[in-house]
Amino acid sequence: MKRIATTVLAVVLALCVSAPADAGKPRKKPTKPGVTSYSWNPVTSEAGVSGSIDAVERCEPDRVVRAFAIIGGNSQPLDVTVSGVQGVWNVSGPVPSYPDAIKVKVERKRVGNTVCKRGVQTQAFSR
Repeated sequence: MKRIATTVLAVVLALCVSAPADAGKPRKKPTKPGVTSYSWNPVTSEAGVSGSIDAVERCEPDRVVRAFAIIGGNSQPLDVTVSGVQGVWNVSGPVPSYPDAIKVKVERKRVGNTVCKRGVQTQAFSR
C-alpha cells in the first residue's frame, strides 16, 4: 500500500513539474479597429462612420465601440455601439462642422481564457 501511494505521489509531482508555466494565465490578443466608410451631411450636421474590428475571430463580436469626432484638436463623442458577429460596427451622431479626424476606441473584453486587448485608431480626413 505504501508503494502505491509513493508511485501516485511521484506521478502527481511529475505532472506538476511538466505542466507549462503559463497554463492558467490568460492569452492576450491584439485588437485593431478600422474605419471603412465615413459620411457627413452638412444640412443635418450628422456624421456617420462604419468599420470593422481586426482581431482573432473570438474577439470580434460583442465589443463596445466608441467613436469621437476630432474638430480643431477637440474630441467630441459621436456614439457608442456594440460590434456585430463578424466585428462590423456602425455609429452616427451630430457634429457642428466637418471633423478633421475620427477616433475609434474598442474596449477590452475577456472571452474564456483570452483577453482581447483594447484598440484605438484615428482616421484623418481631407476636405
